[in-house]
This record gives sequence, structure tokens and C-alpha cells, in this order.
Amino acid sequence: MAQLQMHRPHLDDIPRTPTVPAGYVLRPMATTDDLTSLAETLSRAFGEVWGVDDVRSRLTNAADVHAVYVITWEDRIVATASSRHAPDYQPGTGYVHWVGTHPDHARKGLAAALIERVLQDFRGRGCTSVRSPWTH
Repeated sequence: MAQLQMHRPHLDDIPRTPTVPAGYVLRPMATTDDLTSLAETLSRAFGEVWGVDDVRSRLTNAADVHAVYVITWEDRIVATASSRHAPDYQPGTGYVHWVGTHPDHARKGLAAALIERVLQDFRGRGCTSVRSPWTH
């Protein structure tokens, strides 16, 4: 599976992506009701089993993950991306984290819309650059 590689040395002029297609909704992950749906989408997107406890430990309860964004279709999560920040490791740098789309909803621009939203999140948190994936 190919992995997105990104290095953006600044957060000026974040490119605007088209809005998500009709019927899709981009929003922050809102409730614990989303955990099962998010686990299913991550499992399908990455070809590995994700359970609710994995979502909690790797995303929603992780101290370095500041926001999890999702795109829903008919109230079910079908794509996700999150913002991760480790100021002790690289101050001012945000990390695009766990970008994934359920295969049934691929190639519709959902990941691009999520990445734009995560970049805006980083800028709002005072980050000055972005990287992906997480590397030491």
C-alpha cells in the first residue's frame, strides 16, 4: 500500500480543494457513537483490524492527537484524517495522521478535503510546518 509523504515548510496559501460531493459531510469526530464506524473504516482503509480500543488508544485518547476529522455518508464514517502534534519533538510542526478512506468511497476527493481541513487545524494551533508520516 502506498503511503502519503508530505513536507510542507509553511502553512501559507493552503490550497483550496473542491467541497465534498453531495451527500457527504466533513466534520470533527463528535461522539463515542462514532468509534465503531471509524474502526470499520480504518480497518478497510489500511487492511488491518482496528477495534474500538485501537481507535481510542491511537486516536481519540492519544495525548498528541489534537483533532480527528471524519467524512460521513448516510451518518456512517467513510473517511478520516487527524492532526498530531509533538511540541517536545519538533516545535511548530504538525503531523498529518491516519488519513484513510473506506474503499467503497475512494477516488472522490475525500482525502484531499480532509487534508485541507487538517492543514487549517495546524495553522489555527500555531504550527508553522507540516510533515507526514510521523518519523523520528
